[in-house]
Amino acid sequence: MELSKLRCTIFCMFCVLTSLSLAFIIFWNDFEWNKYQMVAKQFMSFNKTIPGQNSNNSKMTEIYTMDSPLYYAPGEELRQKSDDLKDLTPEEFYAKLNKSLQDAQKQKFTIIYLRHNSIGSKRVASMPYHCGNCDVVYALDKVNESSTKAVVFHLQSAREKFFPKLRRPDQLYVWQSRESTARAQRFAPFEINDSHYLNFFNMTMTPRRFGDVWDPYTTEAELYLRKGLPKNDRELDSIIANKTELALWVVSNCGGKLKHMNGSTRRMKYAKEMITEGLDIQLGGKCFKDTKKDFKNRKYKFYLAFENSNCHDYITEKFWRNSLLYDVVPVVLGAPKSDYIATAPPNSFIYAPDFESPKKLVEYLKYLDKNVTAYKEYFQWMKLEFKDMKFRHRTHSFCQLCRILHGINIDNLYNTRYTEEYKVIPMFGFPTFPRIISSLKDYLFNNEENGCLDFPI
Repeated sequence: MELSKLRCTIFCMFCVLTSLSLAFIIFWNDFEWNKYQMVAKQFMSFNKTIPGQNSNNSKMTEIYTMDSPLYYAPGEELRQKSDDLKDLTPEEFYAKLNKSLQDAQKQKFTIIYLRHNSIGSKRVASMPYHCGNCDVVYALDKVNESSTKAVVFHLQSAREKFFPKLRRPDQLYVWQSRESTARAQRFAPFEINDSHYLNFFNMTMTPRRFGDVWDPYTTEAELYLRKGLPKNDRELDSIIANKTELALWVVSNCGGKLKHMNGSTRRMKYAKEMITEGLDIQLGGKCFKDTKKDFKNRKYKFYLAFENSNCHDYITEKFWRNSLLYDVVPVVLGAPKSDYIATAPPNSFIYAPDFESPKKLVEYLKYLDKNVTAYKEYFQWMKLEFKDMKFRHRTHSFCQLCRILHGINIDNLYNTRYTEEYKVIPMFGFPTFPRIISSLKDYLFNNEENGCLDFPI
């Protein structure tokens, strides 16, 4: 009898744990879907006026001024890039921006997002006010609605079976990928090998800073809000004092003989040489038969944020989430150093290629482990004010795309290709010609270097 009760108790506990696990999975999916909205809403803590105070139907209108943390007139250097802006005062710039955002509220547009694992889902996300006025949906059946102005094809969904039967001339087709350009070659053979898709896409949405729509994994400004910066010296000392382990690396792509695995193979070789040279490191992920998700990153001093490709602007969650968000100093290997400098907080990372060998890098990490003052220098960026954060003034991803659909193109100013490709597009208004990418292959792959594409395209 006692044995039966024990079995019954164990079975009940198993059922409860299973239910909790399923509930967490559902919650996590919804959290990931809404995460960018949560960050965007935090940006909206600026001046608001409510015209008319007339009861229940009054609408809130954001007014952006020099005191608004996200919106301010571009500096003199950027204003000189644009004939539309170079003679504007900051006040005149804000008047134009506010007028455009108010006009955007008159008509809501739909953006269809086609991901290979989510097509058909009915989930909807509404963009915040400063993005314009758009809903993002997964449902392809809305493609023929007049309000649908853009179809975003995730690279693995850019297949003929997902293309609308009829293409409307008033819709933008956007190719989206957060993969490196080296990895994108594997998932996007249609464009590379088939001339049928030349002149097919209107825009790109990628982590590349020169893309039509910039789609980074995170920005310094967003990290600022999520971490509750700035910190003071006492808080930094507390963060460092709680670190009990030296280094962590969690990795599931172990490399291999296939050419698109070259980057993963290189990083594995480099990390193993560091271990041979005496690096004390906790290893996790599928490559090391430890797939648990929570390694309590904050107790580690360093994280190996080694990317699977050495491609421009390919700086992923390994850097932003696994490292900086958890107060860990990332040791990076991947994109050129200039890309990290352009996007990351100042003096927040250690660039592995700066050292002549893995041995020298290990020696430096051991030095920092014993020298608290030197190690603390990698946390000084957390004392910066919001006004010092990079890209606090630039929207991106679906927020930027929504702006473009409403004729708000001021984010083009921060594009590294602005003068050669975007200057003819007005800051507030629509181009007089269709935006077309004649060849996705040329647009993406011809701008990489041998370290990224060291195999034939």
